[in-house]
Amino acid sequence: VTLRRMTLTTLILLASPAMAHRPHDSTSAFAVAPDFESSGIAWSILDPHDVSQLMYSGDWGAHWDFICGPTMEDIQVDVGYQGDTLITLSDQGRVWVALDDEGLEWKSTWLDEEDTYRPTEFALSDDYGLIATERGVLSGDLTGDLSDIKLSHRGIYITEVSISEDDPDRALAGLATSEIFQSDDKGQTWSLHSKLPGGLTAMSLLELDGTLYAGTDGQGVLRWNPGARTWDECGVLPFNNVGDYVQEIPLIEATDDGRIVTANGHEALFVSDDGCASWELYQTGEDPVYGGIGNAQGPEEGFTSGGWLGRYAWVSGFNGVTISSDDGATWNEAQLVPNDYARGVAFAPDFPDDPRIFVGGYGGGAWWSWDGGASWEGSAENMVGAYSYDVQPASDLAESGVVYFSGSLITYRSEDGGYTWDNLGDEVPMSRVRAYRSYDDRTYALGENQESDGAVEGQLAFSDDGGITWQEWDGLYTLLGGSAPNDIQEVVLDGADALLIVADSPPQILRSDDNGESWRQLYAGPNFSVRASGGLAWPPEDATRLIFADPSSGVMVSDDGGATWVSSETWPGGTPRQLVMADDGTIFLILRVGQVWRSEDGGETWEAAGEPVRATSHDLVPSPRFAETGMLLLGTQDGMYFSDDRGDSWKRLRRFGRLEATATHLACYKAGTAVLVGGGGCASCAGEPPPHTGSESCDTYLDESQGLRGGWLMAPGDEAHFQFTGTRFRVMLPDETDRGELIYEVDGAVVDTLAVTGGTDIYVDMEDPDGVWKDVTLTWNPGDGESPFLHLDAVEIWGDGELLPVGNQGGTD
Repeated sequence: VTLRRMTLTTLILLASPAMAHRPHDSTSAFAVAPDFESSGIAWSILDPHDVSQLMYSGDWGAHWDFICGPTMEDIQVDVGYQGDTLITLSDQGRVWVALDDEGLEWKSTWLDEEDTYRPTEFALSDDYGLIATERGVLSGDLTGDLSDIKLSHRGIYITEVSISEDDPDRALAGLATSEIFQSDDKGQTWSLHSKLPGGLTAMSLLELDGTLYAGTDGQGVLRWNPGARTWDECGVLPFNNVGDYVQEIPLIEATDDGRIVTANGHEALFVSDDGCASWELYQTGEDPVYGGIGNAQGPEEGFTSGGWLGRYAWVSGFNGVTISSDDGATWNEAQLVPNDYARGVAFAPDFPDDPRIFVGGYGGGAWWSWDGGASWEGSAENMVGAYSYDVQPASDLAESGVVYFSGSLITYRSEDGGYTWDNLGDEVPMSRVRAYRSYDDRTYALGENQESDGAVEGQLAFSDDGGITWQEWDGLYTLLGGSAPNDIQEVVLDGADALLIVADSPPQILRSDDNGESWRQLYAGPNFSVRASGGLAWPPEDATRLIFADPSSGVMVSDDGGATWVSSETWPGGTPRQLVMADDGTIFLILRVGQVWRSEDGGETWEAAGEPVRATSHDLVPSPRFAETGMLLLGTQDGMYFSDDRGDSWKRLRRFGRLEATATHLACYKAGTAVLVGGGGCASCAGEPPPHTGSESCDTYLDESQGLRGGWLMAPGDEAHFQFTGTRFRVMLPDETDRGELIYEVDGAVVDTLAVTGGTDIYVDMEDPDGVWKDVTLTWNPGDGESPFLHLDAVEIWGDGELLPVGNQGGTD
């Protein structure tokens, strides 16, 4: 994305060893405020492939917080400033304009939907903007009522739009047909500038000091020669990493002092101060991996933007964003996904008699609580990757102790309630499990598999022996059309036992009346690229109605077993995110904006269930015996929420996060390699840079009895780092650890020394207020101990929130 004032599209990375799956901190967009150098204000849009969430940083990208508001209704694809006004762009063609500097109040206006199709990015100047779409370029004032917005150039898929650094009235557009168009009247009229040679297309464009540069999709950076009217080659990038995308240039930007910054598909940041004749590589460490499940799919995701403003430099890509505040000498890595991100949540099957609740963490394995969140247990023992998609206790948990966990590209099974885990390996015949469903005698695993040609196909397997052996339904993925299943239900429909599968891309619902031997499609949504929100049979005992939801269809209803479908005229509208049903037949629909709706009559009427939650959600689960308990759990990107009154109100569950060493959120640096500069970007030291961390990680140790098979092996002077917003943390150590001390710092200032006494875990209660970001450093000093090394297993953190009311509430940490 090319935006004036160095407004950039970014992705975020956490420092993590290769053995751990990095959290998906990916963002669809990133922007800095016009006064970024003094204010440190930046914006990002988290997770473009799922549910977009606008995020805010006021300390030069060191810490990020969710901005909760109406923009959550859309999937946002870009964010930036037109003049001093913050705006965002949704993929469905809606422009959101912030009415205040904090991003709390917004107005929105739809573009002309007849002429636009899936906007992909914008370029912004002080008083107008360009929007690239698959049908052409839109131009005009994006902060007004959009009445002057016009489809000013009709082209076949606009690959790039840009505004000249020399003349803000001059606009540029690149087409998939290799053509470059220009405008001298702010994008109102266009003329052909030139055509790139050899069928190349422009991935990025920049006009600087009278010269036009194009980042191409196969020949590096080219420079326009107006005298000869040819595109000439620039100097070759001095790349170190070789791959398929060394000649693809997804970004090219200008610095505030007239230099050029760029990246190829494998490395960044390259800088030229001689008009692209030569380049210098600044090693930022942002090297994306392509192909397969969980990796970038092309250079546009590998690197999205990079820039330089004063002493600040940054680059973004699939692996994250890294920021330098000392002219590229050192780089820090920011964190978008919170410590207590909850991807999967579950009640114990016998809840509330067994009051356990389970959470699938984002880098810390599974957590569970018996007392409503007053105290927590967590374990990643024997795991090699603790990034979670789902956690699901077996239906006979009380007798078997079996819990299933899907994480990274590995699936796990526990027989002791989650304390230790076995890698199921090839037993589950798919590359990635996204969800488990457990019924009386059968457990299902739903996900996808990577085929030999690199394609990803949806898969579904089942186990009839408690997860020991698994069988897949051969050929089901062909019927699904490659779609990935995300839910399966055993139902009674019109008096007959049936199975229902809900699947994504295209969103669809399938039915089997012979225990999975054959299937038929009941409904498929019109938009291939969207996710299914859910499907169910109502009422639960002997269903007569099918209900299905996805973002393109809305809510659809069938009263004849799926033969015909009609659009529900009573549902609240918006973008459905998840559709679930409690065991008493109450239906809950959560919208992307975070609002939960409830229907108690099979979708005939709906009512708002409480106020919207503050963050995008991933998993809404009604409790067993819902008619008695009225309890629901909601896993979000910003922790856990619950309702104990059938959704009439929502409360944050007490914050808890488990930061596994060698996984995510807990970094360790060898002595002398971590550098702390300035005051951490505090408000009272405006203009100071954020903290910087080194790149030489501590050694790791392997121990089958510890989480992730081990943890950090800290030598004297090594520093462990984490950040959180709570008031209490616990340092977890193996049983046999020599004596010494950890020097405890917060925001660069020494607070205390923590005594290490033979492996006893250390609890620290902080005096700082809850909700305030704290950067914690623990430096190992063995003193006169027998061993110079400390084995650090994990850190657990606590913050504000309320307790879920259960029978044995009141336990201690």
